[in-house]
Amino acid sequence: MKSTAIIGPLGAGKTFIATSLALYLHWAAPGKTVFIDATPDKTGARLVKGLVPLAAEPAEALQMKAKYVVIDTSAIYEIPPADKYVAVLEPTDLRRIDVESLERRGYYIVVNKAGTLSAWVRGWIPHIREISWYMREGLHPLLAAELTRFRRRIGRVLRQIAQWL
Repeated sequence: MKSTAIIGPLGAGKTFIATSLALYLHWAAPGKTVFIDATPDKTGARLVKGLVPLAAEPAEALQMKAKYVVIDTSAIYEIPPADKYVAVLEPTDLRRIDVESLERRGYYIVVNKAGTLSAWVRGWIPHIREISWYMREGLHPLLAAELTRFRRRIGRVLRQIAQWL
């Protein structure tokens, strides 16, 4: 079983990346992916409930014979044990957080809302206002028919993360 924890500061987009990755892996390998929501509000679990199997902890996911486990965390400072880590940051975080140190430790870096950053940012996600609306309404943005272009763009980032795993 390969476990991946999604970490980052509050509001960076951890839940969006965690749920998107869980959906992507579930579609790629049906029945082999489990989502663990370690956040206090359990927003991610509500977004993927009925789409991706849920577990409370990695031991439960192991009993479910999961091949992939995606863990949504509540902050960069509450890091659960996992095989791999994806750090979701905003452009302003790049000035405060030592990104090179995270990369040296093997973290995959995703920069959210980074359409204006330079080309060195590998996995960036464009800012689209409708994303937060869909998530507030309880519909995952990857399932929204109106966001076809966005799904293609985020699909590239998710494929890169999946290959990295």
